[in-house]
Amino acid sequence: MPPAEVEVDAALVVGLLAEQWPAYDGQSVTPWAQGWDNFLFRVGTSHLVRLPRREIAVELVDNEVRWLPELAERLPLRVPVPRFVGEPGKGYPWRWTVVDWLAGESAANREDLDLPVCARQLARFLAVLHQPAPPDAPVNPYRGIPLADRDLVVRDRIKRLGVSDAELLAPIWDSALTATPHPGPPIWMHGDLHPHNLLADDGLLTGVIDFGDINAADPATDLAIAWMFLPIEQHEGFADAYGDSDENLWTRARGWALHLGLVYLDFSADNPVMAQIGETTIARLVEEASTARG
Repeated sequence: MPPAEVEVDAALVVGLLAEQWPAYDGQSVTPWAQGWDNFLFRVGTSHLVRLPRREIAVELVDNEVRWLPELAERLPLRVPVPRFVGEPGKGYPWRWTVVDWLAGESAANREDLDLPVCARQLARFLAVLHQPAPPDAPVNPYRGIPLADRDLVVRDRIKRLGVSDAELLAPIWDSALTATPHPGPPIWMHGDLHPHNLLADDGLLTGVIDFGDINAADPATDLAIAWMFLPIEQHEGFADAYGDSDENLWTRARGWALHLGLVYLDFSADNPVMAQIGETTIARLVEEASTARG
């Protein structure tokens, strides 16, 4: 993962909470996880603190603070709406947030999922989220962009990473590049949707987290989750529940799945969960292409 640009520990978080968050009353503070962009600390049993670990992630916090409260009102799964926004302090340089603790574990780690039901849950969530966005919605230079902008890097990764059955992947990418672009206005999308950002409990999805990359663009980026999360035999049910059968949309989504699967393979030497997601994504694309070839 990209290295952290600041040092954060539980003592620092305790100091920030005690100084700034009125609801803090000496609850336990426990390191929970860290991703590419944030440190996560659990506070008691009901809250989570998220602190950017890189300066590039600071703007992502602002996106969540501005837009998640508005969007959450209509979404059918729980999302981490910021309940408190902290300011720099105690030597920590950036804004940070407190969100509700959401029940469930990473769907990437669960083997008890009712996949047909989860496919419908996720598709309906995306159908509700994927609505035209206002003119001041954020844009993202890496997600929802024309796939042609990633052409050279995708072809390089296929060769450099030594992906097996690479000859089946090039036609997938070529088709995605020539698919009709998104024809309508920019659409709200999560922007970083993969199984590790889905929460699950008792076999079902319970929430969707990490909306820092939320932006308005081509929703095909989010639909790449089909190859990351679902076996090929569940894709038809996912598409039916989503409610858009435009073949160009799904061709672009397949291209995004290839691009993102290669990204996860390339940058997850120290993150076995994301590496596995990358491997699974590429394997499903190969399986699908092999079946289609007959």
